[in-house]
Amino acid sequence: ADEKKTLLPEMKMAVKPADLLLQWCQSVCGSLGFEVENFTRSFADSRALCLLASYYLPELLPSASLGEARENFKAFSLVLDTIGGVPCMLQSSDVTNTTPDQGLMMSFVTHLCFRLIDLGKDSRAVRKIQRAWQGVLQ
Repeated sequence: ADEKKTLLPEMKMAVKPADLLLQWCQSVCGSLGFEVENFTRSFADSRALCLLASYYLPELLPSASLGEARENFKAFSLVLDTIGGVPCMLQSSDVTNTTPDQGLMMSFVTHLCFRLIDLGKDSRAVRKIQRAWQGVLQ
C-alpha cells in the first residue's frame, strides 16, 4: 500500500532562483512540522536536510528518527551514500555547532533538490510498472 504523503501547501512562485529554492525547503519541511527561515540558522542542526530527504525517501530516513545535530548529519550522510548523485560538499563541522555558510548551503541544497525530485519520478515509475505487472499476473 502506498503511504500517503502530506500535501505541500500552495505556493506563490518566487522570481529569483534562490527564493524558489527556499520556498521548496519551506514547503517540504513545513509539511513535516519544521519551519525553515533561511539557509543558515535553519540548517544548523541538519534537521532541515534530514526532513528534505525524509519527505522523498521516508523508507531511508524516517522523520521520527531525528535527534541531535551530529546524529542527524550522520543519518543524512548515509542517505546520500545510498542515493548518490549529490556532490559531497558538506562536512559535519559545516552544520553542527556552527551557522552554515549560506552560499555553500544553497549550492548543496540545489544539488539535493534535483536529485530528490529525480528519485521521486523514478519511484512513481517503478510503482506504475509494479501495478501493471500485478494486474497481468493475477
